[in-house]
Amino acid sequence: MIIMVVASVLGGNSDIPMMSPAWLISTYLVITLAEILISPMGQSYVSKVAPPKIQGLMMGFWFGATAVGSFSSGIFGKLYSRVSHHEYFLILAGLLFFSAILVLVFYKKLNKFAK
Repeated sequence: MIIMVVASVLGGNSDIPMMSPAWLISTYLVITLAEILISPMGQSYVSKVAPPKIQGLMMGFWFGATAVGSFSSGIFGKLYSRVSHHEYFLILAGLLFFSAILVLVFYKKLNKFAK
């Protein structure tokens, strides 16, 4: 998202087709690589931390959380035309930062179950 904030500040806010597509391509590259790296680790961690009796249910919650995230991206997409583009991407970057903080806060508690 920070890549898109920079692209927006450098000229993307004006809605004139003068920006290089490299900004969008690099953003998708970073997002795709992150998803490829994080998704299997998250699935592995869920199966490792979940109690054996409800492992399938917890994996279902993992995929359910992914679905909620995809749905919420559509809801946040409505903001795109209401605020300037760099503000929109800053909001998304802030939400990502907030979710990373939540993971760090609960990481110790989750690690107790990973034995």
